[in-house]
Amino acid sequence: MDDPIRNSPQETPTNYFQATPLKRHRPEISSTSTAPPLQYSRRSLSSSFGGVGMDDMWTSFFTEISGRGDDDFPLADLIDKHFGMEKYHEKVKELGFETALQTSLVDSTHKNFLLRVIGQKFSDIEKENKAFVEEIAELKKLVISLKDEWDKLKKTLDELNVLNVESSKSNVKLQIKEDNHWVTVDRLNAEIEELKYQNSLQYKAGFDNAVNQVIFFA
Repeated sequence: MDDPIRNSPQETPTNYFQATPLKRHRPEISSTSTAPPLQYSRRSLSSSFGGVGMDDMWTSFFTEISGRGDDDFPLADLIDKHFGMEKYHEKVKELGFETALQTSLVDSTHKNFLLRVIGQKFSDIEKENKAFVEEIAELKKLVISLKDEWDKLKKTLDELNVLNVESSKSNVKLQIKEDNHWVTVDRLNAEIEELKYQNSLQYKAGFDNAVNQVIFFA
């Protein structure tokens, strides 16, 4: 789009503007206005405002600002008190009231479009953040559930370790009993062998005694 400030005609300052700070008069639209003709083509303005009709836009805009009092300008006192406005007065003198007003309207509309897009982006980011928050909440629930399962598994493992220790102790006791059993078996086998030996001796002694008696009485 052509730069409206650079391409606008230079205007001779009129008595509408003074070197002193600009007083905010209520704008009045009349057919006898001496402002220079507007230099925007209808095509460029329509494209600038997304195809909105310029006649309707200007009629609505001037009707709105004509119905406002001097005290309705937002942050007027703050701007007048804390910001130097001389260079803006000079710019308005240079461009002319109507050209400066329309230039401001174009710029503000572009900024509104930009703010609208930014607002939509923020809305998308908010939705994404909400989705992330919900996902994080679900993940936290899952982590808590997994922690509970881990605690159960750990408890089961501890119980198994206790059982293993008790089983080891039982195995040791069984091994001791088995060893004692074999000691007893060996002792009993030794006693049996001793009894067998004693029986054989007694049998031989009895047999010899019987033979001697038979010989004696024969």
